Amino acid sequence: MAGRLIPAGLTARRTVWRVVTRAQLRGRLAGIAPVGGGLALVGLAAYVVLALAGHTLNPRDYAAAASMFLLTAIVGPGVFAAVEQQTNHEVSARLAAGVDPAPSVRAAAVVAAGLALLMSLVVLALAPVLVPRAFAGHTALLAATVLAVLGAAAAYLLRGIFAGQRRFHWYGISLAGEGLGRLLPCVALVWFGWATADHLRTDLIDQALENAVASRRPPAGVIFHSDRGCQYTSGQYRRLADQHDIRLSVGRRGQCWDNAVAESFFATIKTELLDRKPWPTKTKAHKAIFAYIEGWYNTRRRHSSLGYLSPATFETTSPHQLTAARAA
Repeated sequence: MAGRLIPAGLTARRTVWRVVTRAQLRGRLAGIAPVGGGLALVGLAAYVVLALAGHTLNPRDYAAAASMFLLTAIVGPGVFAAVEQQTNHEVSARLAAGVDPAPSVRAAAVVAAGLALLMSLVVLALAPVLVPRAFAGHTALLAATVLAVLGAAAAYLLRGIFAGQRRFHWYGISLAGEGLGRLLPCVALVWFGWATADHLRTDLIDQALENAVASRRPPAGVIFHSDRGCQYTSGQYRRLADQHDIRLSVGRRGQCWDNAVAESFFATIKTELLDRKPWPTKTKAHKAIFAYIEGWYNTRRRHSSLGYLSPATFETTSPHQLTAARAA
């Protein structure tokens, strides 16, 4: 069978078309890859935040971290996405017309800074509501939220500039930076834990009380009893108690029995947990203490002072049922 003749011009055109197509494909991939990688890191950061927090934090702190993450995820796209789009449009239009884009960039920076300042003031104004109700008493999450707002303003402004200049490599890097910045809530909760520390300053006692108020929401006039430790009798601690309308009570001098329940807890946790093995890191000790208190001592361990009920069962049992159980 005779072969089919292909004109030389057609072969050349096909070759040129293939070369151009491959070059265009490589160019497009070079622009898409950084952006796709940045978006992947943003999504991965969201998973890491929620998964890591869910496996390492107690439910109250996990809800606080999730609230902060959701708030910052709403503020960023909801407030600053328009800045990115408008900056991209203005910069690309000026570059296409051969005009210096610097005036548009300066104007966008002023708008982004104004919005960032406004949103930061709104967050700080809502602090009396956010800290106790959404952030479980963690003021560190409030500071992290403000930092996240400022970071979102800068990130969206830069992305608008990079997109207008077709600098997709830097666009992807800014997305990666946003993803890493979303790890702030976990970092904040690691450094500002619920009530453990390597010191005995009043700040630790203040944090424990703030956490107790946020999680238990006691009624006004509730009594907080302690021994005569300098932390509990300090002016700093008394002022915090007054803010929450909590009445402080201390034991009598030379009388250890007035604080017998707390002393019994300290002895029990040392015997059943702390003195049983060495603790190489503070993080492991913190997790073990939390698991012991919330997973065993408060929820399942029976207490003779509570009629051999666990604290959780005692709190959910009506006075009538308690009286009947004691009579039986």
